[in-house]
Amino acid sequence: MDFFKKFLVVGFLWLSIAFPALAQPETPASFDEANTLIEEKLWDQAVIEWNKLLAKKPLNANYHYKLGMCLLETKDKKDALEHLETATGSGKFSKNYDPYDASEELAPIEALSYLAKAQHLNGKPEDAIDSYEMLKTKIKNPGHLLLQDMPRQLEQCEEAKLQMKSPKNHKINNVGTAINSEYKDFNGVAPRDMSALYFSSNRERADGSNAKLVDPETMEFEDDLYMSFRGASGKWGPAELLNINSDKGDRVTGITADGHTLFISKGPRDDAEFYMCKLIGERWTDPVPLSASVNSQFQEMDMAISPDGKTIYFTSNRPNGLGGFDIYRAKMEKNGEWGEAENLGELVNTKYSEVSPSIGGNGKILYFSSEGHNTMGGFDVFSSKIDAKGNIGNTVNVGYPLSTTDDDYYFQAVPISRKGFITSSKIGGSGLQDIYEVTLARDPNEAPVVLKGNLISLSKSIPAGLKLLAKAKDEDLKVEASVDANTGSYELKLPPCAEYNVQVMLEKIVLNEYGVEAVCDESVMSIEHETYILPIVKRPPPKADLTADKSKKDAKADKKAEKEKEKAAKEKAKADELAAKEKADLANMKFGKKTKPVKEKPAGETEKISPTKYYFTYGVFRVKLEDMGLFVEEVAVLIEKRGISEIDVYASSSKVPRSNKKSNEELSQQRADDAMIVIRKELQRMGYEEGIHYKFRKIDSGVNGKEYENDAKENKDVYERYQYVELSAEG
Repeated sequence: MDFFKKFLVVGFLWLSIAFPALAQPETPASFDEANTLIEEKLWDQAVIEWNKLLAKKPLNANYHYKLGMCLLETKDKKDALEHLETATGSGKFSKNYDPYDASEELAPIEALSYLAKAQHLNGKPEDAIDSYEMLKTKIKNPGHLLLQDMPRQLEQCEEAKLQMKSPKNHKINNVGTAINSEYKDFNGVAPRDMSALYFSSNRERADGSNAKLVDPETMEFEDDLYMSFRGASGKWGPAELLNINSDKGDRVTGITADGHTLFISKGPRDDAEFYMCKLIGERWTDPVPLSASVNSQFQEMDMAISPDGKTIYFTSNRPNGLGGFDIYRAKMEKNGEWGEAENLGELVNTKYSEVSPSIGGNGKILYFSSEGHNTMGGFDVFSSKIDAKGNIGNTVNVGYPLSTTDDDYYFQAVPISRKGFITSSKIGGSGLQDIYEVTLARDPNEAPVVLKGNLISLSKSIPAGLKLLAKAKDEDLKVEASVDANTGSYELKLPPCAEYNVQVMLEKIVLNEYGVEAVCDESVMSIEHETYILPIVKRPPPKADLTADKSKKDAKADKKAEKEKEKAAKEKAKADELAAKEKADLANMKFGKKTKPVKEKPAGETEKISPTKYYFTYGVFRVKLEDMGLFVEEVAVLIEKRGISEIDVYASSSKVPRSNKKSNEELSQQRADDAMIVIRKELQRMGYEEGIHYKFRKIDSGVNGKEYENDAKENKDVYERYQYVELSAEG
C-alpha cells in the first residue's frame, strides 16, 4: 500500500472517531477495503468489513476464513473458532488460492493451521493436534513453511494437555471496574502492603486532555500512568491519573517493596527508556532516566526490582543475547548508579523471547514470561529460584490456569507474599486487556516456618487449656497449637509467604494477640516470640435448663410438671440474661470493671517507662497496634505493679508540605489521636478501665525539624527524623 493511500485510510478513521457528527453514512462492504485493513493490521475495523461481506454471502468459506483470521487477533477467540470451523467444515480447499480474488469462495489449505490455532487457544489441544495432523496429509511439499513450525506447535499442544489435566490451585480474580476499563489496562504493580495498585492504561482521560494524543497507526490513545488505593474493606477505589504523565506514552514497569520508588518507561514502545521517580509526601517527583548501562540504543520493555532495592531485572533485545528479547539484571553500585547489565543465561533465556520479569519470595524467586521452555502456547509464566549468591536455578512453568494456551505476561509478584497481578485478554473481562489479582497455589512440599514462643503470665501460673490460633491475612488458612502449661512454651508450623494474626486463647476468650510474618526466604526457618498474658477471671457458667432433664415419669404428673416448667422458665431467663451479658462483654473485648480489682498504690518511688519513639516513613500516616504492642504490654505490667499508670503521648511531623488539604499540624494531631485510640482499645481489651487503672496525662503534638527548602529528595533522611509518635508512662 503506498503512503498516500495509507494516509487516506488512517485519516478517514481518525475523522470517523474524533468527529462522529461529520461522519458520512455507512459505506457499503468492500472486499478490497477489507483486505487492506488486514494488511494494516487494523483488526477491529477489518472484522466489521468482513461481517458486512458475510451478511451478503453467508456460505462463502473464504469470508469465514478471513473473518476468523482477524478475530484471532482480537479477544474474541471463541467467535474465531466458530468461523474457522465453518470455513474448513466441507473439507474442500482452494487449489490456486488468491487472497485478492473477490470471486474466490473456498478457503486455502492454510485455514487448517488457523483452525488448529483457534482450537488450541480455546482450550482444545487434542482437537488442535487432529487439525495439525490433517494439515500434514494435505501438504505435499515437505519444505512448506507451515510444516516447519508444526513440531513446536505440537509440543505446545502436548504440554497444554499435560498442564490442563493437573491444574494448580491458583486463585485469579478480576480487580473490578474501578480499575479495569473498556480499553487496555495492564501491568499492575503493588508495594508489599498492597495498599495501592499502579498500572498502565490507554483509556480516555476523564478531563479529555488526551483527545489528540493518539497513536497514528492504531488510532488508540497513548498509554498513561494510573493508580488506585485499596480501602479498609479490601476493595479498590477509583483509578486516578498520576501527576507525572507526559504526552508521549508512559508505562508502569515496577515499584519498590515500600512503595516509595516507582519505575516507568517513557516514549514509543519500540524506543522507550526507563525512568525512576520518588514519592515525597503524596506526590511523585519528576522522572529521572536510569544510567546508560540499563538504557541502551536498543529496545528495553519491562523491569522489576528486588525487595532490598539493590538489583533490577529488565528485558532488552540488545545484541549478543540468546534470541529475541532476553532478561538482564544490574546491581546498584556504591555511588548509587546501576552497574553493567548481565544476561541471565540459558537457564532463563532461550532462542525465543523472555519478557515481564518480577521478583517474589522475598527476593528468592524470579518470575517471567517466555515463548520458549515448555510453554502451553504463546507466552507462559515461569519461575526460577535465586540462591543466596544470586545464582539462577532451573525454570519451571507455574502451571494452568495462570499459564494458559494464550499469551500470559505482565505477571507482577508482590515482593514478600504469594500474591501478584497479571494482565490478560481473557473472555469476560471489562475491555481489551484487564488486570487480575492472583494468589499462587502453595507448594505442598515447601518447608514451614516454625514459630516458637513463650507465654509469661503476670499471675505466675499458666492456665491449662491455652491454645494459639494463627490466621493468615487475605487467605483461608489457619494453624492451631496447644501451650505447655508447665513451661508456657508453644510451637506453630506456619506455611511460608504469608502474614499471620496470632491469638492466645482460653476457650473463646482472646487473652493477647500479635502479628507475625512467615517470609518466603528459606534461610529464615524459625521465629521466636515472647508475650505476656494477664490474670484471668472466670465468670460462672450459665445455669442449665432444668426442663432438659425431666424424665418421662415426671411428664405424666401434669400439675407437678407445670410447677417445674414455671420454675425452669424463670431460671432459664436468668441464665439467658447472664449469658447475653457474657457474650456482649466478649464482643466488646472487655471483661467489665469488676474483673480488674483496683490495687492500692505501693509506697516508694514511682516507676517509669522511658520515652520511646515510633517512626513513620513518607506516605505512612496512621499508627497500628503492632507498632506499639510492646509499649502497651509494658503499661500493663506497670499497672499490675503500681495500681495505676499515667500515659504521655507526643506526635510529630516534619515541615515537608503536603499536597492535600490537611496541614502538617493537623497530621501530627491526627497521629497523637490515633495513638491514644489504639492504646485505649488494647488496654480495654485486656480488662483495664480508663480513669481507674490508667489515664492519659498529656496528649500533645507539633511540627518540628529543618525548614523545608524544596529539598525533600536530597534530605529525605533528615525530614523523616521528625515523623514519629513518642510514648512514655509512669506509675
